[in-house]
Amino acid sequence: MLVYKDIKQLLYVLGSFYQPQNSYCIAVDEKAASSFKKRIQKIAACFPNIFLHEVRNVEYCGFGVTNAVFSCLKILANQNNPWKYYQYLSGVDLPLKTNLEMVRIFKALNKTYNAEVTKVDAYRIDESYGAPPVPLWKSSLSATFPRESADVIVRNQKVNDLLLYLRRTECSDESLWGTIGGQPEYIPIPGGFPAPAFYRKIKDELYGNPRRPNFSKSKNPKSGFELKSYYISRYQVWDSNDELSAGLICKGSFVKKSCVYGIEDLPNLITRPELVAHKFYLDLHPAVFFCLYEKVRLRSLDVGSQSIFSADNYRNLPQVQLSQGKKIDEVNFFF
Repeated sequence: MLVYKDIKQLLYVLGSFYQPQNSYCIAVDEKAASSFKKRIQKIAACFPNIFLHEVRNVEYCGFGVTNAVFSCLKILANQNNPWKYYQYLSGVDLPLKTNLEMVRIFKALNKTYNAEVTKVDAYRIDESYGAPPVPLWKSSLSATFPRESADVIVRNQKVNDLLLYLRRTECSDESLWGTIGGQPEYIPIPGGFPAPAFYRKIKDELYGNPRRPNFSKSKNPKSGFELKSYYISRYQVWDSNDELSAGLICKGSFVKKSCVYGIEDLPNLITRPELVAHKFYLDLHPAVFFCLYEKVRLRSLDVGSQSIFSADNYRNLPQVQLSQGKKIDEVNFFF
């Protein structure tokens, strides 16, 4: 998690995700107000599983963001705590799933890597610096992958070469996880996937519109979360006309082209299959923040429904299907 302001919202977000068996790394922008730093230091002092890391040169679309996130991954990978899955969180995210639901979903993922896959915008690359050490792929900074992947990533020389190259690109954070996870021939990590084949299949399903089974019709009734696409790490609505934004509606407000959800988004949010949603502001549409917070919290306290929750439909994700021997032409990326 990378933060720099709004301690009140950060406390709520931490409270919504916190579990004593997990490990948390919070990268704090050195430019943050001293009062903010003091308060977050007091929080970390109370919890042995929260680690703080102060970072420099954090600017929008700058390499400082990438460096901060990767530094936190190193800190977490070097912990003795036997955590199972890495998950990037923003200070303006909220969970869409309870802790038990997430644990069962992670088990269903079968140690696979979940990240977006799309083309990197050409303007972000300065060709005068030469070719990148591995082909670049664009993805959200929000990704999910197993501990086994993290342990390899933080020690891999190709990944280190990639980070050096990304220093000279624009919005390098969006060339991080998809590039690392989608290059098994260059960066062989547990749970990785073939990004070129993924991209071709994604485009084929979006534009070719082949007939495919609708898993939602036969979903496990104990789940209630119908899969929408191959990417479940985060739900985010962009003010964009691209194919991936088709059908996604924001009933709140767009800030920097990303939806800040409003209260009318709540019915959609509580049924989304993704793990978290981005983004929420306490000073803009606060009602949806607290309503979603409460609904997920109350669901976690419903022992009966939680005990029978099944994440079996998440096994239909293409990453999982491929890990079990299916061929890419036999799996679906959109449902």
